Amino acid sequence: IVTKQNPDKIRNELYDRLFNEDSVTGNASRSYTMNSTTAEEYLVTNWSLLKEAVNELNPDFNAIEAGAEACDVLIRCYLLDEAIDLALKRLL
Repeated sequence: IVTKQNPDKIRNELYDRLFNEDSVTGNASRSYTMNSTTAEEYLVTNWSLLKEAVNELNPDFNAIEAGAEACDVLIRCYLLDEAIDLALKRLL
């Protein structure tokens, strides 16, 4: 149950649970889309977001070597905190 007394605990539990959830980030299997062409389509307008995600999460990440699916997953992992915060704000 989400209450105003426990948002940090809930945030941490959600992050831990969702970080490796394929239907949220794709991190467990290293692909959310299970399709490189679809992942490439998702990246078309998100290059600056990818740059932010790389800088924040993995400065040694090589997008060319990793491929579109890995880039998509990295962005999804990067945005997870923000998505959880937005969801909790709506609930509280």
